[in-house]
Amino acid sequence: MDFITEFLLEHGFESSDFVYEAGQFSVRGGIIDVWSFSSELPFRIEFFSDTIESVRTFEPADQLSVQPMHRITIIPDIEKTATEEKSISLFDFIPSNTVIWIKDGEHVLHSADEYMSHFDKKKNPDLEEHISFEPTASIHDHLKKFYLVEWGTGFIHRDSQKAAFKTSPQPSFNKNFNMLIEDLAMHTSKGYTNIILADNAKQQERILSIIEDVRKKKSQNDGVLSFEVVLCTLHEGFIDHDQKIALYTDHQIFDRYHRYRGKKIYSRNQAITLKELYALKPGDFVTHIDHGIGKFAGLETIEVNALYIKTMTFYM
Repeated sequence: MDFITEFLLEHGFESSDFVYEAGQFSVRGGIIDVWSFSSELPFRIEFFSDTIESVRTFEPADQLSVQPMHRITIIPDIEKTATEEKSISLFDFIPSNTVIWIKDGEHVLHSADEYMSHFDKKKNPDLEEHISFEPTASIHDHLKKFYLVEWGTGFIHRDSQKAAFKTSPQPSFNKNFNMLIEDLAMHTSKGYTNIILADNAKQQERILSIIEDVRKKKSQNDGVLSFEVVLCTLHEGFIDHDQKIALYTDHQIFDRYHRYRGKKIYSRNQAITLKELYALKPGDFVTHIDHGIGKFAGLETIEVNALYIKTMTFYM
């Protein structure tokens, strides 16, 4: 534990009572909580003497465990370290065999030039020192070192080879499962692999049930019908005629809008978060769930059963 604490302090991590943002760590008895800059959730390392008993992620809001981990990587603030020593290009971290995909590459580089002009330190001397951008000419030179796939308009490399893909969008069924079954049967007869993508397990069961019921009610025989319902999500379905794969999305079948779901960092509720709590200053207005509006007086440490607990005090 001493080694880990020393390591974290040397690499710019801040010691605190509770971790509520990246770059912090907390030591309580045989437990070390640390929030790496590369992780969405903080890690909890539990010791028995000098032996690590468990490592897991946890929610900072309610302190409940999320997932056990067999191996973790603790990364400090690379941006801060890099700017203190020297500026390093993002492309220096990318393996040489990487394939980079760019849409409207020429437009992207032109937009980058316009964006960087707003952060010119000569025009804006009040900008923070750590803000720096890689020149567009340097980005262009770096892109030459990698495999590049471009699509859209305005290509960076105009003399490159062109590739054509025989694909078509998913047909519109407008909740008509008879049309869907006919389309699946047609692709099955042509040797295509039919895959229906579902957002969740309930939707997966619903699709299978509806197709089965519709087929039972139909008097004519649809022939051989082969398909699979997979738990996955895409913005739009498509048919690849080269690979003979037909992918259908459930939201297009049911004529629904596809809502993007981002990764969950931690759940927010009506209670104040640790980060917001530590940002409060004496005199700030707060709302207590039982006592109403008052002014924040500060944090006070009290002893309860040999444990030291921080409490929040305020006055009406």
